[in-house]
Amino acid sequence: MRTKKRVTSSSHLTEDFLSREKMGNTIIDAGVALPHVKASYITSNTAIIFRLDHPIIWHSGEQITIVIALMVGEVDLFSDRFIAKLADESVLARIKDVALAAGEIREFLEKEEIR
Repeated sequence: MRTKKRVTSSSHLTEDFLSREKMGNTIIDAGVALPHVKASYITSNTAIIFRLDHPIIWHSGEQITIVIALMVGEVDLFSDRFIAKLADESVLARIKDVALAAGEIREFLEKEEIR
């Protein structure tokens, strides 16, 4: 099985995430950060959800237990829809539910048409 390469420049990705953080706070809810990058070297829109066992201190000084990393290409129809769904408290509550397994979160997001 071949996997599609989603990013053609991982070194730029790291730099761009850090640059975006310097532009402004990406915390969207208590304990939840949404770092994001939009760039031409991203070949497939992707969201990765990290639920941390132990909180980390974000650059703003807040404790974060969930990081939702969003990576989108220049032509992007995904991020606005994804972010709008995250504004729904029930969607965010499901993501924050530590009892849910990764597969259950994926199924929930697909059902909500967040792809």
